[in-house]
Amino acid sequence: PQMTIFTVGIIPMVILIGTICSSFLRGMSKKAQAQNGVVSAVASETFNNIKTVKAFAIEDTETDHYSKQILKAQYLNTV
Repeated sequence: PQMTIFTVGIIPMVILIGTICSSFLRGMSKKAQAQNGVVSAVASETFNNIKTVKAFAIEDTETDHYSKQILKAQYLNTV
């Protein structure tokens, strides 16, 4: 009887905690994937327009922009 009461009390708590954690992780995963897409888009845009970037001598600006996006992605992928 004690084991049954213990089990009936614990199982719903485990299910609730699992549901909350999976919801949080799902949200973080979506944000991380979106940011990875941004990083890819920034790199692709820069490489596709490399002549323009060089013509205006904005290599450092583009590098900084890419670095900021990479740091955001890194944070979201490690949280």
